[in-house]
Amino acid sequence: MIELTQVQARAMIEEIAKGTPPQFGLRHLTAGLDPYLSVIEDDYLSTHVPQGGSAFKMVVGTYGGGKTHFLYSIRDRAWSQRFAVSYVGLSPGETPFHRLDLVYGAIVRGLEAPPDSEEEVRS
Repeated sequence: MIELTQVQARAMIEEIAKGTPPQFGLRHLTAGLDPYLSVIEDDYLSTHVPQGGSAFKMVVGTYGGGKTHFLYSIRDRAWSQRFAVSYVGLSPGETPFHRLDLVYGAIVRGLEAPPDSEEEVRS
């Protein structure tokens, strides 16, 4: 594992102080999610999806409950398996859940290929 520089660690702390998880480097701050992330990785990312399967999971929680942190952690696991990912927040104005055409459009616009290296993830 590549170590964080002091500047990167400070940037992560400042992001957290604003009430949002840092977009990159979460593995340095994550504790207690391994059982859940392992299920996602073992049951979906490593087997089901590469074999042509699909699944839908919705994450619901209170403000500040760790939803984004959890989803960024899943994103990082998906990237490690070389999947493209898309993070889309549902909102009444831009991506209401009942307007799947808008949700699907946001998913496509937000697609991100996995970074080429861990160094690229940290930048």
